[in-house]
Amino acid sequence: MDIQYVIDDYSCMAYMMSYLSKPEHEMTEHLKSVVSDVKKRNVNERDEMKLIMQAYSKHREVSSQEAVARTCCLPLKKCTRNIVFVQTDDNALKMSHPMSRLKNMSPEAEEVWMSGVPEKYEEATKILRQLPKIRNLADMSQPTVLLTAFTGTAAFNILGKTLHAIL
Repeated sequence: MDIQYVIDDYSCMAYMMSYLSKPEHEMTEHLKSVVSDVKKRNVNERDEMKLIMQAYSKHREVSSQEAVARTCCLPLKKCTRNIVFVQTDDNALKMSHPMSRLKNMSPEAEEVWMSGVPEKYEEATKILRQLPKIRNLADMSQPTVLLTAFTGTAAFNILGKTLHAIL
């Protein structure tokens, strides 16, 4: 069993990358021979790269996990965070509420625009600015749940121990 101590994020990533790119001495020798053969043939650069890539993909040793993932067409990575474009232009395009709703509103009503992503993040910023005040008032001896962001990440505090979870 291979057990490694991981102290921080960097050492974890360094270990994973060194594990994934173990030295493949046979591959190095094979690629050197392919490169020398290609140089002797006098082919153009595109065909040269194609031949080298084919040699690499056909001669590479693959772990059983990676082979199963490729065979079953499983994604090799999965992200838990989504990237959202937030339009911050002052003259941003806004949508009004549907006409049926506007007809039912009073003429003095000012909320004619639908809220969108920028308004959501404006509200989130206001709430996040209040968090230091809320934390100071909270009784940490009681179990508490704090939604740290609007991404679905929560921090549970139970008797002073914090557990981060993705909802």
